[in-house]
Amino acid sequence: MKDFTNNSIKELALEIETVLGLNISRFFEDLKVQESNKELTEQEKRYICLSFLGYEPWDIANMERKDYLAARYPGQDDEIKKGIDNRARDVRSFIAKQIAPKIKLFVAENGYDMETIRQGVNWGMLLCELKKIGYSQLTLSKDFICGTIESDTPANLQKIYELLKQLRDLGLAIDIKSIE
Repeated sequence: MKDFTNNSIKELALEIETVLGLNISRFFEDLKVQESNKELTEQEKRYICLSFLGYEPWDIANMERKDYLAARYPGQDDEIKKGIDNRARDVRSFIAKQIAPKIKLFVAENGYDMETIRQGVNWGMLLCELKKIGYSQLTLSKDFICGTIESDTPANLQKIYELLKQLRDLGLAIDIKSIE
């Protein structure tokens, strides 16, 4: 798992645009318009980017707090885990209360598949929906692969991201139309 702790929003957005092929900057702008032209906070943007990259609230909390907690509680693994678990609840709550309503409004007002947000945000489905409606950032070339990822278990967006990154590093442009 790549550690994005010190990455700027710009670096995270570039990662999403180059690996996932999603125009995240346009998505941020459109969410801003949905919210009466109110700019998304840096924290909202960071959590959206990390979520698209497959990071769960616990992963985000671990990135944010591990070093601090390790310094505060040296050798006390239980205290460190408890601190990360507490922060993960805060991250989950923040996403549910601050980010999900904006995405729900965006989805509802644009007539997209409501399953994308019915039980919280399904980042994989949202990624595919956005790409279907023109948020794709990929420039097609002869080395372009497009397909559907099917699985008997729920898709793990982080593993999908890692696979796409490896293929991108090999020079292949990959686009996902759906995750089922």
